[in-house]
Amino acid sequence: MADSTKVQFQKITKRLATTGSEATCSKGCLSLDELAQEYREYLNHWKELGYVEKLESSIQPQTQRLPSNAITSCVCFGIGWLSERICLTCSPNGIDELDLHGSKMPLLQLVFITNLVEILRKTQPIDHVIFQEPQFNDVDVTFLQSLGFAVVEDPEAQLKITNKTALFAPLNPFPLTAECLQISLPALYIGNEVNWLIDSTRGRRRFSSSRRQDMRDIFQALDTATLVRQVPAFDWDSGWCRGTSYHWLRKAINDNDSRSSYWEERMRWPEQVSLCIKAAAAVLRFSDKHPYRECEGSNFKITYRCKVELR
Repeated sequence: MADSTKVQFQKITKRLATTGSEATCSKGCLSLDELAQEYREYLNHWKELGYVEKLESSIQPQTQRLPSNAITSCVCFGIGWLSERICLTCSPNGIDELDLHGSKMPLLQLVFITNLVEILRKTQPIDHVIFQEPQFNDVDVTFLQSLGFAVVEDPEAQLKITNKTALFAPLNPFPLTAECLQISLPALYIGNEVNWLIDSTRGRRRFSSSRRQDMRDIFQALDTATLVRQVPAFDWDSGWCRGTSYHWLRKAINDNDSRSSYWEERMRWPEQVSLCIKAAAAVLRFSDKHPYRECEGSNFKITYRCKVELR
């Protein structure tokens, strides 16, 4: 099955890559129409192979236990450049030497997200789907908006995460994952498996020992407060699926595990903190060069992009 699926995937990608100009650099960008065509092709590819049903069955045991208003939003981080063009002329052996899945991984993740949202909306009132990705260009933004999705800049998406959010952030660097989880654990987090996240905080000299401990505490709280299930493999070489898991907030799925209250006891934030963060959002435009920039107010201090210290 894997070989036949790979052949189908190659045929689709080769046909799309040879559409239009044949002498285009691999760093080129698809037009809006070309991106829409690729998206439709891979969406149909999923349906033909039964991946929609496979996705639904993988989350059904948990979605059946969700209250009717457990998930109201979806936030997606770091899926990559959607409109990257594959150029067959850049490889002497054509399509056989190209990293097709790696090149089209962002678009395949978008197909996953689209189907996931449609499935969740059968029982959950998801009002909005938000994307944040520094590599997006105008074509990517316009295309996502045409699908009814919103695109925001750092750090707006982090501020949208609540305990009623479905967070999609596979393959993201663990510091970014820690930032996303720091204020509130989402009802569903799809991303790097929690044990890998915990291990990643060990021996990282670029971070202070206190910062590493902060991140480790967040990931250990995630481990304690969630039910973890592996994301099944989709497509012939599902690189982003390997090591990616569903993390269901036990409280959201009415899991009676006694550990589920750990996060609330360890990381309890007064309601006014959320207001403080939103008020300071305009100045929270951090860059890689200034990861420890601070923002202070009369009754709060924000460091490490979104860490809050009450006074």
